Amino acid sequence: MVFTELCPSITHSYEPPHVLKLNEERLLEQDAWKRLTSARDLFEYAQMVASMNTGSAKKCEGAQRIMQQRINPEIGVYQCPLPGYKEPLSSSARKTALDKARMAHEATGKPSVGSDAVFWIWDGKQWNWQTKLERQDHELSNEEIVQEIRRLHFLYVEQERLKCVWDVAMAIVNGGENVASHYVVIDAEPMEEQEFWAFINESLASGMFYNSNSRGCLIEFLVSHNKIKNIGFVPFEYMHGKQGIVDVRQWMQKCTPHLGQLAISCIDKTTPEAITEW
Repeated sequence: MVFTELCPSITHSYEPPHVLKLNEERLLEQDAWKRLTSARDLFEYAQMVASMNTGSAKKCEGAQRIMQQRINPEIGVYQCPLPGYKEPLSSSARKTALDKARMAHEATGKPSVGSDAVFWIWDGKQWNWQTKLERQDHELSNEEIVQEIRRLHFLYVEQERLKCVWDVAMAIVNGGENVASHYVVIDAEPMEEQEFWAFINESLASGMFYNSNSRGCLIEFLVSHNKIKNIGFVPFEYMHGKQGIVDVRQWMQKCTPHLGQLAISCIDKTTPEAITEW
C-alpha cells in the first residue's frame, strides 16, 4: 500500500460509514488477533516473561496489556534496551517492530517484543512520511530549525484540515514471529496561530521537537483542544495489498473522549492497543 495515494475519507469531508460486509471486513479486522493469539502456544512451556527492546516503561505497559489479554494474564514484559542497537529507518512500523523483537530475542534467548509508530502528514497534495529530527546526521543550525518551524506552520495551521496518520505495530518473536498493527487516522481542525506557537515553544523546551516524529505531543494536543472531528482505527489487513486509492470511510467515526484517549494510548506507547477492543 502506497500511503501517498490514500484516500477519500482523509482527503475529503467525512461521510457516514458504509454498511460493512460482515463476512469480509470483520474477518479482516480479526486476522491480526488470530495470528497474535497463535503466539500463545509459544509461551505454554516458557517462563511467563518477555523482553522488550526499549527503555520506555510506557511501551512495556502497552505491550503487556495486549499480551496479557490475548496470550496469558500472567505474562510480564520488562525493558531490555540493547546497547548500540540502531533501529532501521523504515516507513513501515511492522518492519521496525519486528527488527526490534528479533534483535532482543537473539540477545536474550527469551520471548521478545518490539513496537514502533510511523507518522504521516497531509500537505494538501500528498502524504509525507515525517521522521525524528534527531536522526539527522548533523546538528541542526538555527536556520534549519526556523525552516522546519515554517514547514510545520504550513502543515498544522495553514491547511483547511489537519490530516495525519500513525502506523502502529507490535511484534512478538519466540521461535515463531507474530505481528499485529493498525493505522490511527486523524481528521482534525488546524491549529490557531496562538495554539501553534504554544505547541512549538513547549516542544522546543521539552526536547520533543527533535525526538518526536510529529515534533511534539501532537495527538495529546489535538485531543485536549477538541480538534479531532473524525477518527479511525484501520486494520493493517484492510490496507495491505491494495493499490491506488483506498477508501477507509467505513472505519471513520466521530471522535469521542474514549476514542481520543485510546488514540493517545496507542501512539504514546507505540502499541496497537485499539485491537484489544475489536
